[in-house]
Amino acid sequence: MPGATAPGTNVPPSGTAPGQAAQPAPAPQPALPPQFTPPANGPAWVRMGHVTLLVLDTITGRSQQLSGPVGATLRFESLTITAKGCYARPPTMRADYTAWLDITDAHPGQKGFSGWLLAKEPAIASYDSLSYDVRLVSCTP
Repeated sequence: MPGATAPGTNVPPSGTAPGQAAQPAPAPQPALPPQFTPPANGPAWVRMGHVTLLVLDTITGRSQQLSGPVGATLRFESLTITAKGCYARPPTMRADYTAWLDITDAHPGQKGFSGWLLAKEPAIASYDSLSYDVRLVSCTP
């Protein structure tokens, strides 16, 4: 059959001249950021427009409750916190909340955080800092 090759025969990809080595496959692209929606395999979640957080300065012991609309920038000492999404379980289920937070610390050398926090399961995902603890309290309309 014209154009057919025997199994196991190396054939350059189309567009490669005979005798020219095939180019290596490009490196995989990093995963796209999440679309700020809860996982599809989890319980049903309802989008909310307001987030409430509890922030603790672990060095001084000072804490403060921060509240604001999703998308607003909240500040506590050197932290800047933005909730990109905030969700609650429907009233027919056990109350729980999840929020996608972007957290930055203005102190030099401090790591930031970008990810989901769960109100009822704070150990699953948390902002890792020697100076601060950030907890999700609730998401409300």
